[in-house]
Amino acid sequence: MIGEIVVAVILLSAAQAQTGTKAPLDADRPVEATAVVEPASVAPGGEATLKITLSILEGGHANSNIPSDPNLVPTRFIAKAAAGIVWGGPRYPEPQTVREWYAPDPLSVYLSGSVISVPFTVEKTAHEGAIDLVGSILTQICDHDRCYPPFSVKVAAQVIVKKK
Repeated sequence: MIGEIVVAVILLSAAQAQTGTKAPLDADRPVEATAVVEPASVAPGGEATLKITLSILEGGHANSNIPSDPNLVPTRFIAKAAAGIVWGGPRYPEPQTVREWYAPDPLSVYLSGSVISVPFTVEKTAHEGAIDLVGSILTQICDHDRCYPPFSVKVAAQVIVKKK
């Protein structure tokens, strides 16, 4: 029986890898983040934005960057230093409010599909080519029943530096 379960998990993982699909979000992985750079190509000295879209488990929400309850973990983007990149401060989306039975006041939250924008400048001395932009989102996901432990999600994208 255990061998059959292991084989089924291996086959499911292989199928997901081939099709590019991922397992549904759950308590062990309540959030994912995808990132794109706009514009994708920038001249030295130019500016662009890293746009991070949150995908949250069904029925869930992430605490905003300024939660209404100080006991909740705020959503934060933490950028990793990258040669040739000067990060600006994250611009968090307008939070929504939800009411949950476990909170006396409405909660300030982000829903699935919320976008965090992080401006950056490519230094004038940056060389042409791809620069990896890496960071992480630290967030706490809650649903109608409970709040999950804080979760960190790696965020990665590339910007192409091209001289005009």
